[in-house]
Amino acid sequence: MDINAHNLPLLVSLRTMLDEKNITRAAVRLSISQPALSAQLARLRDVFGDERSEERRVGKECRSR
Repeated sequence: MDINAHNLPLLVSLRTMLDEKNITRAAVRLSISQPALSAQLARLRDVFGDERSEERRVGKECRSR
C-alpha cells in the first residue's frame, strides 16, 4: 500500500461514495462526472490492492470480508 499526498484526495472521494452508497450521487456531490469517480475508485483499488468489489446493475457496492 502506497499512500502519498497525490492519493489523499482519493480518500475524500471514497468517503463520499461510502456516505452516498451510490457512485452517481457521490459524483454529483463532488461535482465530477460519474466516469471520473469510477476511475478514482479504480485507482484506490490499485493503491490498496483491493479486488473485492462487487458490481451490480443498479450501482456498485464495496464489501469487506
